[in-house]
Amino acid sequence: MSFKELLQLLEDTKASFVLLLCHRSADADAICSAYALQGLLKRFLPNVVIEIGCPQGVNKPAKLLFEYMPITVNLKPNIESAEAIVLLDMNTVEQLDEFAGAINKTPNQK
Repeated sequence: MSFKELLQLLEDTKASFVLLLCHRSADADAICSAYALQGLLKRFLPNVVIEIGCPQGVNKPAKLLFEYMPITVNLKPNIESAEAIVLLDMNTVEQLDEFAGAINKTPNQK
């Protein structure tokens, strides 16, 4: 999905809480992808809460990022409250292990 399509989808659904989810034991690539997308979305949707979630934690090298970059990651994101969920740096929702079930139960998947 292109950024333009994602932005249009979020505008159409009038989502006020968007959750950017990273895969299990998120690495620097996943964290930085989510951080970059969060910053970009905030520029276009300034009134929307955009949270980075890593429900299965981050790996040791990725934790070093937090010492040098102002990245906030929620290790216990409220998946059920999200009005839109974007999966980053993963091929399949199954990379979320036990959290995949919660994602699969959400309506209107794109």
